Amino acid sequence: TVDLRMDHYRAAKVGKKIYCRAEVTHLARQIVFTEGLIWQDEDKPICKGTGTFMRLGAERTPKGFAEHIFGAAQEKKA
Repeated sequence: TVDLRMDHYRAAKVGKKIYCRAEVTHLARQIVFTEGLIWQDEDKPICKGTGTFMRLGAERTPKGFAEHIFGAAQEKKA
């Protein structure tokens, strides 16, 4: 992990479901940039997160990891 940041906007409501969406915003040769959003009501996010991570490389990535995270199509690319 190169950088990890969470901006909290409001507290979550007890007993209400929490939803999350995360995506890779940029994929460089050695670094991955990500964003995520957590909410209970779609128009009122609870928090937003960003993360920057070093890529491990195929030789240090556990077997089956890419398939688990990205689906079967990515396993063939790795």
